[in-house]
Amino acid sequence: MKRLWRTCLAGVVIIATGCAQPQLTPSTAPAPAPNPRQLAEQQVTAGQFEAAGNAFATLAAGAQEPAATELRLQAALIRFDLRQDIAGLVPDTTLAEPTAEALRTLAVAGALLEAGDAAGASTQLSALTQAAFTPYQRGLYLRTLGRAQLARGEAAPAVQNLMAAETAPMPEGRRGELSHAIWDALMAAGVANVKDTLPPDAPHAAGWVQLAEINQAHAYDPPAFATAIAGWQASHPQHPAQTLLIAELLERAEEAAAPPSKIALLLPLQGPLAGIGHAIRDGFIAMRFSGAMNPAPDIVVLDVNASNVVATMKSAVAEGANFIVGPLEKDALEALLAAGEPPVPMLALNTAGQTPAANGRLFQFGLRPEDEAIDAAERAWQDGRRRMIAMVPSNELGERLAAAFSQRWQELGGTVVEDVRFNSSVTAYATAVRQTFGLQQSEARAGALRRLLRRSLIAEPRRRDDVDGIMLSAPPVEARQILPQFRFLGADNLPIYATSHVYGGTRNPGADQDLNGVMFGDSPWILGTGDQTLKNVYWSHWRGSTSTLRFFAFGADAFRIIPYLGQMRSQPGMRVTGATGQLYIDGAGLVRRNLTWAQFAGGSPRLLNQATP
Repeated sequence: MKRLWRTCLAGVVIIATGCAQPQLTPSTAPAPAPNPRQLAEQQVTAGQFEAAGNAFATLAAGAQEPAATELRLQAALIRFDLRQDIAGLVPDTTLAEPTAEALRTLAVAGALLEAGDAAGASTQLSALTQAAFTPYQRGLYLRTLGRAQLARGEAAPAVQNLMAAETAPMPEGRRGELSHAIWDALMAAGVANVKDTLPPDAPHAAGWVQLAEINQAHAYDPPAFATAIAGWQASHPQHPAQTLLIAELLERAEEAAAPPSKIALLLPLQGPLAGIGHAIRDGFIAMRFSGAMNPAPDIVVLDVNASNVVATMKSAVAEGANFIVGPLEKDALEALLAAGEPPVPMLALNTAGQTPAANGRLFQFGLRPEDEAIDAAERAWQDGRRRMIAMVPSNELGERLAAAFSQRWQELGGTVVEDVRFNSSVTAYATAVRQTFGLQQSEARAGALRRLLRRSLIAEPRRRDDVDGIMLSAPPVEARQILPQFRFLGADNLPIYATSHVYGGTRNPGADQDLNGVMFGDSPWILGTGDQTLKNVYWSHWRGSTSTLRFFAFGADAFRIIPYLGQMRSQPGMRVTGATGQLYIDGAGLVRRNLTWAQFAGGSPRLLNQATP
């Protein structure tokens, strides 16, 4: 019986074993190969842009419309990004298919930007959204938008868009361009103004901010700068600025710390601006002998105009000039800037708008009327004014002054109650003053009431009471006719802040009695403040006019600030006391002026207490 049980048990074991299934290895069938379009898109992601552009072009040749147009545009964008010819790939007319039209618009915007039309590029880009773009196309859109914004002086949004583009695929040749654009935008906007607004998903934002702060603190102390940069490099080993920008910044720090040894002064010495050019030259050279720069540089003075300025500048640099001052004419400056980045540091003697900072080498300094209007706004704000009327001539200068005043006044938080324009005639002055104080509206209301009641009324017009100050720009002859009308209308209690145009530059108490009470800003030398040594030299040796003195002072200040330009850019609060004002530099590299303020009393200007904005 036991034997039988063991036999059965053994049988059960045998049966169980026999029922077990062998373990099979799962089938490893190969994955399907990507179709040609997927392969082209994978090449873009992998950075194989040459191959991807060719692949999209080949696909377009074998496709039917409208797919063929979209594929051609994909190829065009890539080839454009590679700086290759895209002739025949981008249609001239609007496309019906939305995706293709978005690609066409992006290609057109890029071409406009490369041609120097940043405004046109911005208009094209404003019609686009990023939703339908691939990661590469989105990055190209952000790079194009950021560069267009930078070219138009919109530095803060440019920083955000350019940094957001860093994560997208792009040709290697464009990465250096992107890094330089980010740096220029950061320098123009000011790192303190944008550091808290950067895209949270921008992987290199912290490194950019730290690099900008190092540059701000140490760029004009080469040993300290090099030490700080070495620490930054160790902390940000994968940062895109490592490849090109760092070497340039170190070289620029050495360049900025060394005073120029030879300056080329580019001025008009013939033609209608020759008198101004000679006055600037004399002030510049006079300051050279004052000990303002040690060792004193050599100066070569060159006669330039818009047609020869580029060739003249290149020749001067080839002959050893390592700093350029000028040109003075706006057309000449624009011609010089259109030729590309200055090869050496340059202080232009005019302004061409909010141009990019040209990698820190370009500074612009002019006796801009707009600075006077801005200074008037800041002075009125300090004095507690909040609601102002701007009263300016009805001409191009008046429009510039009114626009600059209004913009700054509104930035400060004030309200421009009214903009008034006047023409040069006694009748026009009276009309402008009545408009200024709302008397025309008051008289019109009285007339309407007379007609309604059909009886005569004695109505005394009332001036408006919603104003606490006036910004006025008028030359002395016109101001002397405008101001008495203010008093006649009972407005003599309103403070008036005028530009320097109201003062002829020499004391004339008999004629200027009518200007009593008017406050105005002007150059320190004109108002007899500041260091008078060089001014006395001017009167002794040149015996020119007050108008010529302004340009002599301008030339002196142009030389005076050269050693400080780098520090002034990196330290926005820094002021250099000059003959034309307290000089400082804004984020775009424009040298700006705070003026000396005076008030007419007894027909003569008397200095007011000065306050720094």
